[in-house]
Amino acid sequence: MLLAISFALLAAAERVSIAGAIFDNADAPIEGATVYVYTARTKEGPNLLCPSCYADCGKRFVTQSDGSFQLEGLDPSLIFNLLIVRREYAPLLIERIDPQSGPVKAKMSRIDPARLAPDHSVRGRVINSDGQPVRDAIVEPAWLVLADGSWTGTLRSGIDNMSITDERGEFVITSEKPLKEMTIKISARGYAPKTGEKLEPATPQKDIAVVRGATVSGRVFLKGVPLQNVSLGLVQTRSARGPDEFLGPMEVTTNDSGRFSFYCVAPQQDYYIYGIHDSFAPYGALAINSVTVHRDGESVDLGDLTAEKGNNLSGTLKTSDATPLPTDTHLIISRDNAWHCSFIKVGEKGNFDVTNLPSESYSISVHCPGYAISTKNESYSYRSLRGLITRDLENLTILLDPAAPDAPRQSEPFRPELAGKLIAGVTN
Repeated sequence: MLLAISFALLAAAERVSIAGAIFDNADAPIEGATVYVYTARTKEGPNLLCPSCYADCGKRFVTQSDGSFQLEGLDPSLIFNLLIVRREYAPLLIERIDPQSGPVKAKMSRIDPARLAPDHSVRGRVINSDGQPVRDAIVEPAWLVLADGSWTGTLRSGIDNMSITDERGEFVITSEKPLKEMTIKISARGYAPKTGEKLEPATPQKDIAVVRGATVSGRVFLKGVPLQNVSLGLVQTRSARGPDEFLGPMEVTTNDSGRFSFYCVAPQQDYYIYGIHDSFAPYGALAINSVTVHRDGESVDLGDLTAEKGNNLSGTLKTSDATPLPTDTHLIISRDNAWHCSFIKVGEKGNFDVTNLPSESYSISVHCPGYAISTKNESYSYRSLRGLITRDLENLTILLDPAAPDAPRQSEPFRPELAGKLIAGVTN
């Protein structure tokens, strides 16, 4: 018994804390703000749990009169995202906090009352399938139309980048300019993400229900042996990636038996499941698998997925003016269906060598200050190379042309005829 108590005390002593203080823009302390651990991830190694599934997630502290807070008993192997909320202030998300990096000091901005006018704001209430309010959900604009008819699928200045539901599940998103409509995305811990809900200003508050979602699981094997500590992604198929319908990718890691599980997966959606290349490359390649999630609460078991030898891609980048490449040149290999890209450091002589790429369609671009992919490359399409990698491609030469950083970008058509061809550069 004494030994067990000693071990328990030792474990408690090894826990860490995040301390800090919250102020307004005039450096006055804010009392009564709630600071809590929203999500977490490991500092090193694989993430076996979803970001909101770690035991520390949900811990909270209400700031004192001097604005101070202290979140205690945290896992020292994790880094944390903190969410700070208080009525009349814009919510604040602070990312990648390491408890061992010292105190946190943050500032919150008071919401301009003029932005709360009916034509400058949209409101709603997030509830679960039982009709109960869901607090602390993140609500973000996914698509909006202003009263003047202009629209955007990306954040612009003058629009709240997010709101947080209160204890009643209510939220408000404000704008400097009058609104016509807004499509929102909702992310709540323990629930499936939701998007596509349209809100209009100056209308009665709308109830929006979120569900727990489905579970998608399986195992990964290599030559009959479970493949552990490799990462997989899940993302909607390409037909559902518009700004007002895209839920975003999810990522998990296999355990010691090669098993993986995606939790809180939104129902009534088609998905791709794929291996993260950077994680699989030392072992092989995992082909894309398709899965449909029909119902809330459903458990989908994909069975055993097999990693196999992938394709190798090697070659050289060269400049048309024979100038040596900058030292920070990278090849960017993006998979058309999977939501993933790999950044490959290019050698001093422009050489690159990538192993175990799955047989798929890709686009290849470069990060090379002062240069851009030349239109003389056979697979050139819209500032990149596009096509298939379905076998080893060796001695690929990619030509780069000088490009001024402030040069206007020309409108260029995509070349759909490249979809069924192997990626090719220029002939030496």
